[in-house]
Amino acid sequence: MLLTLQIVGGRWKGIVIWNLREEKKRFCELKRILVSINDKILSQVLKELEEQVVVKRKVCELVPQKVEYSLTKEGKKLLPIVQAMNDYGQIFWFNFWFNTLAYNLWQRGQTSASYTLGRI
Repeated sequence: MLLTLQIVGGRWKGIVIWNLREEKKRFCELKRILVSINDKILSQVLKELEEQVVVKRKVCELVPQKVEYSLTKEGKKLLPIVQAMNDYGQIFWFNFWFNTLAYNLWQRGQTSASYTLGRI
């Protein structure tokens, strides 16, 4: 498990892998999707994933030079893990907010049975 966490762990690696799951992307496309990451960190993450043979970097000899990133076969093997992480996060987020709402309603003395959309 520790080795897997070294590959997909950290703030950005899993997200980069997730965003390369369907098609290759250029650096600027990834940057546009991951709005809060800076160029230096994105470059570093891509380099690490390339060194771990998870991401393939392809330089197209065009003017201006074009670089595309895609998942390798090893990178695609990580997709079920990243998918499970995504699914868990969505379920956790829903349950967290649902439970928070239920608790707040309970604090106000309302029960979920008497609280309907018609009363909003």
